[in-house]
Amino acid sequence: MEKQLDHSMLCEHSDENTSLNKILNKLVPMDKVPSKTLPYWSAEHYDLHQSKLFQSLSLEQQTQVIFRLNQWSLELIYFIEKFGLNYGAKMIELADSVEEKSLYTLFAGDEVRHRRLIEPFLLAGHPTDISIHPLLTALSNCLNSHSKHNLTFTIQVILEGFGLMHYQALQAGCKDQNLKHALTQILADEVNHHGMGVAQTKSVILSMAEKKQVIESSTEFTKSLTSANWVQKAIELTTGHLTKQQVNELKQDIKWHQKQSFKIEKIKSLTNKVGFGDLQL
Repeated sequence: MEKQLDHSMLCEHSDENTSLNKILNKLVPMDKVPSKTLPYWSAEHYDLHQSKLFQSLSLEQQTQVIFRLNQWSLELIYFIEKFGLNYGAKMIELADSVEEKSLYTLFAGDEVRHRRLIEPFLLAGHPTDISIHPLLTALSNCLNSHSKHNLTFTIQVILEGFGLMHYQALQAGCKDQNLKHALTQILADEVNHHGMGVAQTKSVILSMAEKKQVIESSTEFTKSLTSANWVQKAIELTTGHLTKQQVNELKQDIKWHQKQSFKIEKIKSLTNKVGFGDLQL
């Protein structure tokens, strides 16, 4: 049976005493975090300071909500960097030249460093649940079934381009200086990854079949990025079910609908960047 290419997000870690781990630790040392400033991101980062519902919670409940949001924010980065291993491997296989294979080998190496930069800050050990965000399922679907040109466009142009904005917000709002420094390093590499994808995509002429695939995957990515509502989920896991009125008031207070519209406009701007502005997302 063929091995599914989403395994890098789900692959287990080997014991720290194995020879492979010792070699990896020597080649890519993992930083020891001297101290952790918790929470890494405060209520303001998630716009919860504007929520009447959040402000009505007890201090203990507010702390639980923020802890969950911090945890998911870190776990999403962790899973995306694990995904990068398989993305790099597939693009190395599909590459047409030594230079292209070399660039994707370096790309995959960056993803290893990013994961190891983030791991010391994880709040509950290595996560195993990729259902925390619908984007992770969209990534898995894209990697398993799509062409080289579609992968470049969806992963490096859309995802990496959108990710730059996301990481910049995380870096700017981070309260822990060590994590802030790690995010700064990741951001520097992501700029190169995105730029590489933009440069490659601009010179591509898509067939009708490829264009259809790009539209389908871009639509799936857009839906995955705009359907998640971590704030509501974190509050419900802490306090129990919210009424429809509470949900509507919460979304209004944290400007949820405006944020989703902004995400869609950002993705459209990324498609325009590479001359795919006629895609209907």
